[in-house]
Amino acid sequence: SIRWDGVALTLSLDTPEQVAVDQPFSMQASIVNTGSRPARNVVITEDLLPASMRILASQPAPDTTGTSRQWKLGEIPAGESRNLSFDAIIDTEGDLQYQLRAESRYNSDRVAKTIRAVHFPLDVLVLGPAEVNLQEAFPVRLRLTNSSTSELTGIQLSEQLPAGLHHVDPGLEDEPAATTLDFLISSIQPGETVEKQLTLRASIAGELCHVLTVQLPNGLRSRTRSCLHASEKPLPLDLQLQLLGPDRVTSGNPVSYQVR
Repeated sequence: SIRWDGVALTLSLDTPEQVAVDQPFSMQASIVNTGSRPARNVVITEDLLPASMRILASQPAPDTTGTSRQWKLGEIPAGESRNLSFDAIIDTEGDLQYQLRAESRYNSDRVAKTIRAVHFPLDVLVLGPAEVNLQEAFPVRLRLTNSSTSELTGIQLSEQLPAGLHHVDPGLEDEPAATTLDFLISSIQPGETVEKQLTLRASIAGELCHVLTVQLPNGLRSRTRSCLHASEKPLPLDLQLQLLGPDRVTSGNPVSYQVR
């Protein structure tokens, strides 16, 4: 960093070293004024965004978009910092470099990070019904296939349930407080498929989406989102009665009718 007139901006960027292609990941940037005077009109600019990388969202949102995003942070007093967080995704395999630049009236700093995007070695499927009845238990299967040429070990699964979707244990007793279900698969051989079955129950009508996160020991992870629609169970059709017999009767004469 460069220090002029008592202002010293230090920009840092925290990113994963390795991510899975087509899977969202998070990054964090921090800018610190380590000087003795306030840094005024601080702006962070996206210097380099690779063609195959997309920023899905940021907090705070950028002030300008287009060829390069900018975040206008205003004044940063001496000794204080400001943070940015990003959600991003990369579409192709390879090593990509992401760059940010911070500038104030008298000072600037730049940071660059290289991110490696690789193919996730597991094919992940979430198999379940698209339509379910309220309050009725139904199965969901989590299917993992090792598409690599190496054994995969220590595979962590985490199933995140939304409000209104509950896990049911084998005894058919609800676990309403269990919004996250965690599992560990010790090993999957190349070409092998492993399944884990859950039993769920919907208590709220409408679209309900649950997310399965699969993480490997090296930090590589994949998220699979699956949605279903829950509704009241249809009522049985009303019984239709038909009365068979004469339209006219004579007083004092017995008449027979049949109900169907």
